[in-house]
Amino acid sequence: MGDSEDLKPRKEPAQERSREMVERLLEATARLLIAEGYRHMSTNRIAKEAGVSVGSLYQYFPNKDAMVLALFERVCERQTAVVVEKLSEMAESEGATLELAVRAVVHALLEATQVDAELSRVLLLEVTHLEGFHLLRAWLERIRALVAVAMQSKADTLRPRDLDVASFIVVNAVNGILYSAEIENRELLTDHRFADELIELIIRYLRP
Repeated sequence: MGDSEDLKPRKEPAQERSREMVERLLEATARLLIAEGYRHMSTNRIAKEAGVSVGSLYQYFPNKDAMVLALFERVCERQTAVVVEKLSEMAESEGATLELAVRAVVHALLEATQVDAELSRVLLLEVTHLEGFHLLRAWLERIRALVAVAMQSKADTLRPRDLDVASFIVVNAVNGILYSAEIENRELLTDHRFADELIELIIRYLRP
């Protein structure tokens, strides 16, 4: 893998026409990534799929890796927005119990897995081959911060005293289980029994 600068977009599209072209390129990247996989994809194939010249592609992206990472960053932003929305709804509800708070956290993370679900699964498998692990790490840090804030409102009812440590354990435990489900059995992600067991796991860890 080359220098990390080779994984960044070369420039941001300024005009509507160029923004539409970049959007077509990213959508084409997503389709090819899902259909053919990272190794069989090339900038020439992406440009052809998008109906764009490869020269135009190179104006904005230095290589296919930069395009895959741009897709990954976009999915992370969309998934974070889901978690923010769900946890905000929980924070605004008065008298939420520990169980309801944990349920909100688990369901927020579960719903996040359904955002661009097929693309997200492929990216999780492929991004580890790139220098994009920092994006995944940054996403996890943002989610842990959100969960720590949610836990703060229930601090008096929790067994752990260090909420930063507790949020690290909760998010990484749930995310690790969800990742395994993504790879081994995606049907679990929409099974209410699976969600209930995850909720029980976290409640038992947090409860005094």
